[in-house]
Amino acid sequence: VLRAKIPEIASASGESLEEAARKVRYSFFEDIMREKDIKVLLTAHNSDDNAETLLLSLSRGCSPSGACGIAPVRQLNFGEVHRPILSLSKKEIVEFCHENSYAFVTDSTNSDVSYPRNRVRQNILPELEAINPQFLAAIARFTEAQREDSLYLDAEAEKYSRELDCAALS
Repeated sequence: VLRAKIPEIASASGESLEEAARKVRYSFFEDIMREKDIKVLLTAHNSDDNAETLLLSLSRGCSPSGACGIAPVRQLNFGEVHRPILSLSKKEIVEFCHENSYAFVTDSTNSDVSYPRNRVRQNILPELEAINPQFLAAIARFTEAQREDSLYLDAEAEKYSRELDCAALS
């Protein structure tokens, strides 16, 4: 268990509470992974989280790479984060837990709509799903296509950057 004064950290860094908490959380996980020689961390990110991430990124005016949503695998300085249930909706996961008598915990701050992610979760996602019941699947297809495009463009840029004559350009 790690206890951190996130409001103070966010204030000092100029980040949102959510961003500061994410950085502290992943730093903590990475420290444990390094200490215990754990190479892979599994998280419970799901398709709802991916849609929320994309909508928040779009609302901030993201670049094409920002439209990739949550990556299924993320490299850390030590190890990797894998998100094996990213394709499942929160509803599917909760139903599975109920059907199999698995206990789970819901973060008490999830209902606090003063956080932008929670406003998206509580207000916007239900409206988009009312318009298109397959909205989460559509977002998943979109973010996967964006990830593939981004990987391709990055690889092409890397290939051409090696071929550039920097001295001639300067």
